[in-house]
Amino acid sequence: MRITSRRLHREIVERDLRESMRAHQLTLARFPFRWHYHPEYELTVIERGRGLRFVGDHVQEFGDGDCCLLGPDCPHSWRSSDEGDEGVRALVVQFSHEAIGAAVGLLPELSGVARLLARARGGLAVGGRSALRTAALVRTLVHAPAGSPARLLALLAALAAISEGGEATALSTAVRPVDSAAQARLGGVFSLLQSRPGGVSQAAAARALGVTPEAFSRFFHRTVGRTFAAYRNELRLSGACQQLLGSSRSISAIAQAAGFANLSNFNRRFKAAKGMPPRDFRRLGSA
Repeated sequence: MRITSRRLHREIVERDLRESMRAHQLTLARFPFRWHYHPEYELTVIERGRGLRFVGDHVQEFGDGDCCLLGPDCPHSWRSSDEGDEGVRALVVQFSHEAIGAAVGLLPELSGVARLLARARGGLAVGGRSALRTAALVRTLVHAPAGSPARLLALLAALAAISEGGEATALSTAVRPVDSAAQARLGGVFSLLQSRPGGVSQAAAARALGVTPEAFSRFFHRTVGRTFAAYRNELRLSGACQQLLGSSRSISAIAQAAGFANLSNFNRRFKAAKGMPPRDFRRLGSA
């Protein structure tokens, strides 16, 4: 069966004509997986929520306080964990290169911000004190009156805080042109993995795209930069991390649900990826 749904979407960012950006608070029951992109930069702060964050070829767990800066045309999606029903809340600021980026490039005082925007093409995760400072500034921005200078000043201050903090790490290793057929098909593969992260083989993914396993293997490695098996393993481990921190299920049950053949294999792979056994990871998260 071919994948026909959850293709790559081009999001249209509509903004007030009085403003150079769109800034709002997003409140939902949960984040659904929706693989999309837009030509604007996006600065997002997760105030409440937990799950997986997909940016280009990168997948990682996110939680309260997660802060990211995404570049133009960078495919991305957040997906809520199956645990919890308290809802999710995010602060989102979207701005174009023409409106902000070009202006920043003209001001020598903001040369650090210009370099930051250049680095953000594949997405940046902001951590530590930089994330806390950025979140406070974005909160001020979102709640300031629409069209006010306070919004623009808060955005520039937030970008400056990220550029000066030295705590922004790259996410996606490569962002291909989003209007290509390859990116759209890649979104279908991600969707399939979302539905059954522990039970999708390379052969099944190839059948879903209507190609041979060999052709699929070449396509995936060329587009994502690593093998399907490596990416699937990363996704499985990320899902297992959520279960370890957000549920009381046994480690063996989590390993089985994640698609690992046996507990020893799961423990070995988890330690190699996270630097500690799953039991210690759970204990650290609950401390």
